Amino acid sequence: MNKIKVRALILRAVRFEERHQIVTLLTESHGILTALAHNSIQSRRFAGALETLVASECQLTIRDNSDMVRLDDALLLRSFENVRKDFERLSTASLMSEFVVRLSPPAQISLELFKLLSNALAILDEQPQGDDAFTMKVINVFFARILQWSGHQPLFKECFVCQKRITQVETPRILCSIPLAAWSCLECHIENRKEISRIAFEDLIVSLGFSLKQALRLLQGSNDHHKELFEFLKGVCFFHIPGFDQKPFSSLRFVEEFNLRVSSIPPRA
Repeated sequence: MNKIKVRALILRAVRFEERHQIVTLLTESHGILTALAHNSIQSRRFAGALETLVASECQLTIRDNSDMVRLDDALLLRSFENVRKDFERLSTASLMSEFVVRLSPPAQISLELFKLLSNALAILDEQPQGDDAFTMKVINVFFARILQWSGHQPLFKECFVCQKRITQVETPRILCSIPLAAWSCLECHIENRKEISRIAFEDLIVSLGFSLKQALRLLQGSNDHHKELFEFLKGVCFFHIPGFDQKPFSSLRFVEEFNLRVSSIPPRA
């Protein structure tokens, strides 16, 4: 047996029998782990450290020839209280955590995913109310970085057909194709095309060169623009990342109920 201490995000905690829990952890140093927490139901020993979507320092025992570790103790580091008490932010955080669970190989280091989800939760927790497009912006930047990390990044910078850079496009709309994971000018032909806002797409390209927090400050499109961008990025994830289309994401419908209502963008003349 090997005893370790790790920082972890609690992604899921399920009651097991009467007093125990099975906890899914995204750890900084060991990737996704499934842990059995004995006598953790209503235990003062854990004191909120096993609540869903909190950051905790966990003491674990890794046993040879076992896929499940033992969670011996946990200390709450950050509760992300504003995320957990606001349904819109909680739905957003839950969707991002589901994506990370699908992407992370069990018991393999996923430091970049750990940092991405940690930073996204911190931003959701700290952002004051007032920007109605805020959660859509967070999701879109998160999706774009997930695609970048997984090697399925769309052709963001230039037209799929004529290679014109998006900064040279003068129309407010561009054509996007989920199967091609690319966009084109309105003048160029592209398969399975659908019009979306150029503004949000252009801002997203710029944002990929900055930290997550800085990137969100650069996204200037409206909530309606980012709804359209979300549909494209979500479609690319499900179409191109293996296994994403096989099992529904339980939190996705809550995000859509909040953010994907009828758009007020006027049709292009």
